[in-house]
Amino acid sequence: MALASRTKRMSALTLCMATGALLACRPAALTPEAERVHRGVNQIPLTARPPAAATQAPPPAAALTQAPAEVSAAALLARGEPEAALARLALEPAPAGSLQFAVQRLTKARAARELGRPAEAVQALAELAAEKRPARTWPHEVVLHEYAQALVEAAASAPGAEADALRKQAVAAWERAIDHEPVRNAAPMRVARARALAAIEGQAAARRAVKALTEVLRDYPEHPDVAGLELLRAQAIAREGKTADAVKALRSVAIWRAGTEAAVAAEAALAELGRPVRYTVAEQLDRAAAARRSRDMTLSRRVLTDLVEDSKTPGHVREVALRSRAATASRAHDYGACADDLWVLYKKSASADLRGDLLRCLDKAGRYDEALAIWTEQVGRKGGAGRAALWEAIRQAIRGGRYEKARELLGRTPAKERQRGEGLWLDAWLDFRLGDFDAAAAAFASAERRLPAEQARAARYFRARALLAAGAGARATGEAGEEQTPDRGEAERLLRQLVSEDPLGYYGLQARQRLLDIGVDPGPAPALAPVPAESNPPPDFAATRATFEALAGEFGWAFPALARGAALHAAGLLEEARRELRVAVDAYEALYGLDRGGWVPRHEDLVVGLSWKSTWKQPRLGLPKEARKLVRERGAGETLREGLFALTWALDEPYRRSRLMPPTAGPYKARWHPRAFRETVEREATARAFDPTHLWALMYTESRFRRHVVSSSGARGAIQIMPWTGQQLAARLGEPFDVDALFEEEHNVRLSAYYFAELLHKFHGQAALAYASYNGGPFNVARWLAAKGSTAAPLELDVFIAEIPFRETANYTRRVLEVQAAYALMYGGSLPRWENTVDLRVEDNIDF
Repeated sequence: MALASRTKRMSALTLCMATGALLACRPAALTPEAERVHRGVNQIPLTARPPAAATQAPPPAAALTQAPAEVSAAALLARGEPEAALARLALEPAPAGSLQFAVQRLTKARAARELGRPAEAVQALAELAAEKRPARTWPHEVVLHEYAQALVEAAASAPGAEADALRKQAVAAWERAIDHEPVRNAAPMRVARARALAAIEGQAAARRAVKALTEVLRDYPEHPDVAGLELLRAQAIAREGKTADAVKALRSVAIWRAGTEAAVAAEAALAELGRPVRYTVAEQLDRAAAARRSRDMTLSRRVLTDLVEDSKTPGHVREVALRSRAATASRAHDYGACADDLWVLYKKSASADLRGDLLRCLDKAGRYDEALAIWTEQVGRKGGAGRAALWEAIRQAIRGGRYEKARELLGRTPAKERQRGEGLWLDAWLDFRLGDFDAAAAAFASAERRLPAEQARAARYFRARALLAAGAGARATGEAGEEQTPDRGEAERLLRQLVSEDPLGYYGLQARQRLLDIGVDPGPAPALAPVPAESNPPPDFAATRATFEALAGEFGWAFPALARGAALHAAGLLEEARRELRVAVDAYEALYGLDRGGWVPRHEDLVVGLSWKSTWKQPRLGLPKEARKLVRERGAGETLREGLFALTWALDEPYRRSRLMPPTAGPYKARWHPRAFRETVEREATARAFDPTHLWALMYTESRFRRHVVSSSGARGAIQIMPWTGQQLAARLGEPFDVDALFEEEHNVRLSAYYFAELLHKFHGQAALAYASYNGGPFNVARWLAAKGSTAAPLELDVFIAEIPFRETANYTRRVLEVQAAYALMYGGSLPRWENTVDLRVEDNIDF
C-alpha cells in the first residue's frame, strides 16, 4: 500500500474522530468550574494531624451485572475488575486463531492470575505460548512471561514431582522469551528463571541454578533482593553436593549481607550442615559495616561495641571499631555519639580525614562552638590551608547562627576577597543579619553590579528588604514620620522591578509578597492558562483502543512498537502498553530529529531492570529503513504526532505528552504543568487534607512526571522516594513493600502523599519547610531551624531559604515554590500568599 494512501486515510480529522473529539482537536472553552482546585497556600491550616492509615482506591463503580454492554473485558481488567473481566470474556467469543482470540487469551490469563487462579491462566495460554508469532508486531515475550509466571504460581500448590515439571516448563518458556527481539523485560525474566531453577529438586537442576544465579548476580549486582539471590545460590551449591563450597558461600552471605533475612537463614543453614558460625575479629568488622549498609543499626552497633569494650581486642582494631561505630551512629542520626567516638580518635591522631568526619558530626549534632573552635585552630596554618580554613570557619559560624563571629572572621580575610564572589555577598549578608540595614542596602547595591544574574537578582531583593527594614527602624525610633520615606520609595521600586522582570520566578514571587505585606498593590498576576486539553475529560478505554489500532494500522510498519502496544492495550495490560507507547514516541522524535539531546536521567522508561545493573546503557531505538519515507511524506509526521499525543493523554504519560506539544500549544509553564495522574493525586491529597498542587510541584521538580526515573542516589518514581524511606513509610501504613513498586504511580503517590502530610504536620503546615525536608531531610531542616531561631529577631522564611547550607536543597526549595505558585495560578485562579514569619515549633513525628 502506498504511503500517500496511508496518510490520506489517517488524516488528522480521522484521528480526532477516533478519539471521540476528546483530545483537543476543538477543545471546549475553559470554565472556572472545570478548572477549580483548592487554592495553594504556604501556610496550611491543619486542624488535626492527617491519619496514618493507608488510603484505599475507590471501589469499582459497578459490578459486572451493572456494567454497560459496551465495556469490554479488557477495559474491566484495566480498571481493576478481573472477575468481571472473566465473566465478560464469556460473552465476547472470538474466532479461534484470530488476533482477537490471542488477545483475549492474554486478558484471561492476567485476570486469572490476579484472582489467584494460576491453573486457569496456564490453560488459557498453553496453546498461544506454543505458537510462533512475529515479535516485531506481536508481544510474544509478554505471553511467554505471563505463561511462565502462571506455571510457577501453579507449582506452589502442586505436589513435588508435578511442581518440578511445571517449573521446568516455566524455565523453558522464559528461555524462549529472553531470546526474543525486541524484549523489554529480559532482566526480571532472567531472575525469575534462576529462581525457578533453584526451586527444582535434583543435582542437575542445582547445577543449572548455580550457573543461572551466578550470571544474574554478575549482571544485576544492584537487584533489590541480591542477598536473597546469593542465599539461593549457596543453597543450590549445597544441593550439588559441594559442601565445602556451600559453606564458603553461606559464610559470605552471613558476613556481607548481615542485617538481612538472608544472613539469618545462612547462619541457620550452616548450623544444619554442622558448621555453626564463629566470626574472626576482621569478619565482625565486615559484618558491622554490612549491617550498616542494610540499615540494621542495632546489630551494627552491638557488634562494634562488643569489639570496643572487649579487653582482648588489639588497640588498632579498637580504633577501627570506634571509627566504624561513629559511622553507624551518623547513619542512625545519632550525631552526638558519632562526635564522641571521633573525638577520642582525633585526640590521638588529628588527621585531615578524621577531622572532616568529626566536623560533620559536630555540625549535625548542633555542637557548633566545638566545630568552630576546630576550624579557628586551623586558621593559623600557613598558606592556602589557613585561608581555606578561615572561609570554612566563616561558613560554620553562619550555619550555627554565630553572626558576630562570622563578621569578625570575615574581617580577617584579605580585602580583595571581600570584593568578589562569596566574600562580596557575605559582606552584605552579615550586615543584614546583624541589623545594620543601611550598610546592608549599600553593600547589596554594590554586590548587585558585580554578581551573576541570579545572584544579582537576590541582591536586589534583599537590598529592597534592607531598605524597608531601615525605614521601619527609623519610624520605630521616631527618626522618621509615618509618611513615605525615600528608602521605602526605592524599596517599592526595586520590588516592582523584580515582579515585572520575573513574575513567576522565586524572587519575583517573593517581591510580590513583600509589596502585599506593606499594603502596596503589586499589580495583576500574570496571565497563565492551562493548555486546552486539560479542560477535557480523559478518553475512555474504547476511544483509546480505536486510536491505538488506527495508528498501528497506518504506521505500525514503521513503528512496530505501535502494533505491539495496540495488542497489549486491547488485552487490558496497560503498563506493558505504556512501555511500547514510550518506545514509539522516542522513536518518532529520533526519526524527525526532535530529540533535544542534553542530559538524560537514569530511567527504566523503555527497559525493565536497568537499575539492577552496575552501569546504565539505554537501548538504541532501531527503525526500519522504510520509516525514513515518512520524513519525506507531507503531513505524515504531524498526523503521527497528533496520534501519539492522543495516546499519551489517554494512557497518562505526561512527560512525553508535554514533549509532543508544539510551542504553539501554549507557553512553557502551561505545557509542562499538567495535572499528571490526576485521579490518583487528587484522591491521595484529599485523604491527607492538603492541596494536590503540592504533589504536582514536587513531581515536576523531582522527575518531570516520569514514573521510571532512578536518581544517582537510588531514589525512584515520579515523586522520588529512596527505597529505605519507602520501606519505612510502607511499614507505618501496614503495607507490604517492593522496591520496584515505587515505579507505579498509585504506590508512589500514596507513599509520597503520606510522607508530605507528615512533613507538613512536623513543621505546622509550612509548605516551604516540607519542600526543603523532602530534598534535604526533615532532621536537617529541624536542626537548621534550631540554629537560626536562636537569634533575638523572628526568623523569616526568605532569610531561612537563603541560608540553607545545602545548595541543592536551597535551589530545590525555591524551584518547588515557583512551580506550586504556577499550578495555583493556572488551576486555582490566583497566586498563593506566603507568610514570611517562620513558626519554629517542630514536632517529632518523623525524622527520615
